[in-house]
Amino acid sequence: MWVKRTWLGLVICAAACHPAPIVQTATVTRRALTVPILADGTLEAPPGAEVRAPEGGTIAAILAREGQRVARGTPLVRLHNPDLEQRVLASRVESAQLAEEQQRSAAELEAAQRERDHLKTIVDSDARLIKSGAITEQQRAADELSYRSAVQKVQQAEAHATDTAKRKQIVDDSRRALEERATMLILRAPVEGIVFNLPRNAGVSIAPGQLIATVGVPQHVRVRARVDAPDLPRVRVGQRMIVKFEGLPNQQWDGTIALVPPGLREVAAREVGEVIGELTGDVTGLPSNASVNVEIVVGEKASALVIPRGALLRDSNSRFVFAYADGKARRTPVEVGLIAPNEVEIVSGLRDGDRVIMPVANLHDGDAVKAES
Repeated sequence: MWVKRTWLGLVICAAACHPAPIVQTATVTRRALTVPILADGTLEAPPGAEVRAPEGGTIAAILAREGQRVARGTPLVRLHNPDLEQRVLASRVESAQLAEEQQRSAAELEAAQRERDHLKTIVDSDARLIKSGAITEQQRAADELSYRSAVQKVQQAEAHATDTAKRKQIVDDSRRALEERATMLILRAPVEGIVFNLPRNAGVSIAPGQLIATVGVPQHVRVRARVDAPDLPRVRVGQRMIVKFEGLPNQQWDGTIALVPPGLREVAAREVGEVIGELTGDVTGLPSNASVNVEIVVGEKASALVIPRGALLRDSNSRFVFAYADGKARRTPVEVGLIAPNEVEIVSGLRDGDRVIMPVANLHDGDAVKAES
């Protein structure tokens, strides 16, 4: 009797001295599951959206606001190039002077032609008058000499008018070219879109070809995402991408993969593939050339049974979880589908609303456990 009571006391003591461990549990939930590949990226302006200075000089005026939506051809910046502007002015003055010279030479030619025609009439009359003896041979010769002189004067006037016209044509061609260059000192939007990277202040010196502004096309903003080499084989053209910008933490932008490179390159000691994606919808507020975080969706389901990835355990080639039921840990084999960084899809073995135990050391099938409240 004493031995039986002692044994029972030991059992009661063991139960009291080793209470059931407290475990954390998670509820199996049916909801959307997304499997992303994480990458860092950079926004890129679309081709043809850069505005560069055609001439050197200084910023005379900034005609648009940073982030303003503009139509194609909208003035953005006016440049000041004193040398070009002086040459335009000088060419206009020279053109005006040659225009006056053209008028004078035209008037001189017209007068010389009238004089020549008048003297031609006299010479023609002298031919009749000499036969009748009305004039002397000496008079006829003098009239002929005057006529020949008038013909030469007309030829000289014609040559001068032709030369003046040629010189004016050359000057006008040069003037128009200079005026066209001066017109290009007003930099305009090459496409419809949002203006970024405008100069901050007027008076800044700029060099020919320098980038002055960027006009981003909201519907065609591209992202260059640097995907690590092991993840690149899972990326396909047409996959959905999600872009986030740390400066606007409560927003995200959707896009589509447009190009997957065939090779790798080294960037900051990483082997990466530079995947090109294109954002869709309104991207107002995203700074041009900003650094962004990119999620490339390589798998997703609108409705999946989901548990925390940490609750999934592996034994040899099988996967299982410890389900929580009636205060016990029940080892439950499961089949998995999509595996995300923090969650996993359960294809079979569990039901919506079941509870799984987060990992605990030395937990066995059938062990008594207490769920954390």
